[in-house]
Amino acid sequence: MAQWRSRLTEADSEKVKTDDVKLKAIIATVEVFGPLMDPENKATLMGWAQDNMNENKLMFQTPLLLDIQALAEYVPPQPDAGLEPNEPKPFAATDSAATRKRLRKMTNDELGDLVAMMGGAPEGLPGRPNGKLNGSSHGHAG
Repeated sequence: MAQWRSRLTEADSEKVKTDDVKLKAIIATVEVFGPLMDPENKATLMGWAQDNMNENKLMFQTPLLLDIQALAEYVPPQPDAGLEPNEPKPFAATDSAATRKRLRKMTNDELGDLVAMMGGAPEGLPGRPNGKLNGSSHGHAG
């Protein structure tokens, strides 16, 4: 029986989506297992992550090159007692949460000043066509 090679190729946009899922799985694996491991196994885990990330030529044109031996020998500094580490999360959800938190701390006057400042058209750009944001009356009736 003759074998036919597939003439269908996956579009780059679909490859990027697939690669994004793989990258998130790699990151999640490192985040979950890394803290549970001794330095030697953590270095092995990082080598695995490096190898998998380097297979992703579409997203990363330059390979990640880690010194696995140095990672195996690395002993991180111990945090001060009583202080919780404030490690950032790798995904954008934390960025938007931090922005919302900062906005909640603004006083009404500060928020009013910000809205007034944003109401003016930046130099070189046209003003708002009808004084409405996104086609709405910005919460005001009529």
